[in-house]
Amino acid sequence: MSYEVEHNIPKNEPAPQHTRRPDFSTFFSNLELVNTSTTQNSNATPMPADMRAVYITLSDAFRSMRQDGGGSLLDTLIESLDADADSPPREVKGVSDGFLDGKCGA
Repeated sequence: MSYEVEHNIPKNEPAPQHTRRPDFSTFFSNLELVNTSTTQNSNATPMPADMRAVYITLSDAFRSMRQDGGGSLLDTLIESLDADADSPPREVKGVSDGFLDGKCGA
C-alpha cells in the first residue's frame, strides 16, 4: 500500500492556488517615519533613506499585485515609484514666510 492510499489522498489533484496579497505593514511603518506633521520641530524633514524606503516598499507591493494579473497601470506606477526612489526629495516644499505672516494677498 502506498502513502497516498493509506492516508486517503486523491491522486493527481492539483493544489488550490491562493493569490498572494501584499503586506502593507512595512509600508505604513516606513510612512510613519517620514510623517513630520506630528513633530514639534517645524524645520524637521524626513531622512532621504526613509523616503526611499517608502517608495521601494510600495513599489514591491505593486509588483506582487502585478503578478496576480495587474495591468499597465501598475507598470506605470511601479516605474514612477522606482524613479522617485532613485531621487527622493531632500525637503518638502512648503509656503513662504510671507504667507505665514499674513503679508501675502489672499
